[in-house]
Amino acid sequence: MSTCKTHEQLHDSKTPSWGMDGTFTHMKENIMCCIDSSQTSTGSISKTDDSDMSSEIASSASFNAVATTDNALGMEQLIHTELEPIWLGAKDGWNGGSHDDAMEFCQNFRGKQLCPYAAYCPHGSGQPVLGRHRVDFNAEGVLYAPVFGNENHWVMIGQKGENSATTCMSHYQLEGSYPTWGLTNEQSEYKKYILCCTMSTHINTSA
Repeated sequence: MSTCKTHEQLHDSKTPSWGMDGTFTHMKENIMCCIDSSQTSTGSISKTDDSDMSSEIASSASFNAVATTDNALGMEQLIHTELEPIWLGAKDGWNGGSHDDAMEFCQNFRGKQLCPYAAYCPHGSGQPVLGRHRVDFNAEGVLYAPVFGNENHWVMIGQKGENSATTCMSHYQLEGSYPTWGLTNEQSEYKKYILCCTMSTHINTSA
């Protein structure tokens, strides 16, 4: 089947020349626009919000392989298979810098990229973050991590006020604003950990 496959998958990894101009309009008659609910104070985050790549991950062959298993376990397995995420901290060289620093850090770490929300929080808002981290994030209280996409987007990976419902909510949702410290090296104690991913060649990471 060719439905839900990218142009690159169907044409030997070649990108379409008509994607950069106004030609072949009959092939580009439809578009889908979405509201990023994670950036509103009243919205709720689903497991596919905040990532341009999530829909393509879900349509991959690996997704079909795990779709028949338990949904929660299947989603984590999918994330590990497709994105190869790895939690990193001070011992790995991450010093709790800005969002831009986070993007650069992941790129310099084995050529990875900053992970999307779906990787951090495969089970959605109010649920535990992706496992395989070396410390108990909840025991450390308020902890935020930078998310791929918005230039100053941070997600709670710990807990605010010992409330587990705050885990996997964005700073915007919890505080009604983007963090000023997200653009600087300030308050690094809130930014101790980061999740870096390896993007599969068939997954589009462009905005």
